[in-house]
Amino acid sequence: MEQVFSAWGAAATTMSWSEVYSSLQQGVIEAQENPIPFFYSGSIYEVNKYIANTNHKYEYVTMAMSDAVYSSLTPEQQEIIMQAAQDATDYENSETVKVTEANLQDMVDNYGVTVTDPDTTGFIEIADQVAPEYAESIGQLDLYNKIIEALGR
Repeated sequence: MEQVFSAWGAAATTMSWSEVYSSLQQGVIEAQENPIPFFYSGSIYEVNKYIANTNHKYEYVTMAMSDAVYSSLTPEQQEIIMQAAQDATDYENSETVKVTEANLQDMVDNYGVTVTDPDTTGFIEIADQVAPEYAESIGQLDLYNKIIEALGR
């Protein structure tokens, strides 16, 4: 992400989550980029009253299993694991949407947070120039291309 932020003209600063609140409070950083539930649970709304809703990142949880263990399972067991993973994914995605919407509404209604929905066309164009190189550098170009295809781009 730092390469993309840099291409957008931002000076990205990686820091520990525990330092973000005080860094915003003291003016060490001007903004932060995290999912809405992090923003909410960290009370970031106390020191950062603006959210630009760019939808540039979606958080996810990875389910992992070694190939040796997965391969040792029967086809029926593998099917059960895959179905359970899909069910868990669907549930997590649904809950993330619910929690994000509730957090945003609470911050707007009760903490004076302003949410904007900027035109992201220019951001997407720049990211599309930078992201493939990064994806390739970490060996994930195929995954990146699948995501771009799923987005219809």
